[in-house]
Amino acid sequence: MEGILSGGGLSKDRTIWLCACPSHAACPLYGREETPESTWRSTCTCPAAPAEWARFDQVNAKVEQARARRAARKEVLSDVTIGPGATRDSIRAELLDSLARHDLAWSPNEIEMTIDTLGSTTGNRWLVAPKAAIALGRAFRRRRIT
Repeated sequence: MEGILSGGGLSKDRTIWLCACPSHAACPLYGREETPESTWRSTCTCPAAPAEWARFDQVNAKVEQARARRAARKEVLSDVTIGPGATRDSIRAELLDSLARHDLAWSPNEIEMTIDTLGSTTGNRWLVAPKAAIALGRAFRRRRIT
């Protein structure tokens, strides 16, 4: 089904813009520029519609997985308490304890990037921005290497 676009994000009532090519003339939705996704799924008779529905479902699943990962990361980080002058070892211990409490496993790179970022926010407040920038640079460099 060529020309299918969606608007309204990934909400259940998003709008689907339909193509107007003559090959879809047999479809009950032919001639409509846009329709709610629920109507498209229940009414469209185009041969390629099931493949498009599956593609939309895959995108929705990936977005939901990403949201769940972000929420889990937020929970882990909310448990990590770092005081002024915290060392990399103390931050690592806090982070690993929090990951264990939440029954999560992160890659070594993700752990090191998080330690760099959290460590850059401790100490002299005038050095926070430069330290954070350096930590971010290290994180990007580490990501490219692996």
